[in-house]
Amino acid sequence: MFELSTVDRAADQLFAHEDSAVCVREWTGTTGTVRVRAYVGTTWSWIDWDGVAIYRFRRGSNHVEALPARHAKPKAVEDYYRRHILPLVLQANGFEAVHASAVISDRGVLGFCGECGTGKSTIAYALSRRGYPQFADDVIVMTQAHGSIEALSLPFLPRIRVPAAQHFGNDVYTNLASDQDSHSARSPVAALFILERAENGQIDPQVERLDGVEALTALLSHAQRFDSMSFSSRKRTLQNYLDVTAIVPVYSVRFANALERLDSLLDRLVEAAGVACPELCDVR
Repeated sequence: MFELSTVDRAADQLFAHEDSAVCVREWTGTTGTVRVRAYVGTTWSWIDWDGVAIYRFRRGSNHVEALPARHAKPKAVEDYYRRHILPLVLQANGFEAVHASAVISDRGVLGFCGECGTGKSTIAYALSRRGYPQFADDVIVMTQAHGSIEALSLPFLPRIRVPAAQHFGNDVYTNLASDQDSHSARSPVAALFILERAENGQIDPQVERLDGVEALTALLSHAQRFDSMSFSSRKRTLQNYLDVTAIVPVYSVRFANALERLDSLLDRLVEAAGVACPELCDVR
């Protein structure tokens, strides 16, 4: 797996991206201003995260370097690396990363893709309380191996929003902080679910299998990519996701924004995936 090391601030001039480097991607914050930029040069690639750090890596190397921003806390530099930078570095090195939470079942990984606030983390945490160990909280990194699609286990700390935490009980944050990885480094992907909040009038969750172009389009809308300008990179990503949708069943899930109906949604997801129900875990 990739390793992160930090560089002293005195090396900032040597660390900066070269003049010939091309900006290949930008990400905006909640205010609409650009907070993150990705650059590609002849030797190095960089991800410049405003106020956090500049991260750089070489294609084919398993080492990432970080130049922390002035006044940035080391814990923040490490946290952003794990949650955001590492999946992009892996994607630049031939893997694919999709914005999703996930749990482990007897058949493999169940992934839940969706926009921020859709309920990915809540669903994954709720299933973990039913006995399905949580595999990812914000991103799944995938690769094809031996005729199947495998997900890589990356370090993560589960995060859920306050209303969901209140629904599960006051001890939820203790449970989240104490959860430990209990799965292997790689696991086959058994199913991917594309989450969408339904209109207020819809009560029962709707789960529908997607095929062909529908599955590909739905999944690509949640893909995380380092370089969105390179033709070869876009071609590789398209082919990889064609392979994913040809092997892994993809489902559209529409459900109401109501925590009191969460159990019904979980039942439908488990039923669609065709996984065995584990023994209920001890809800601490």
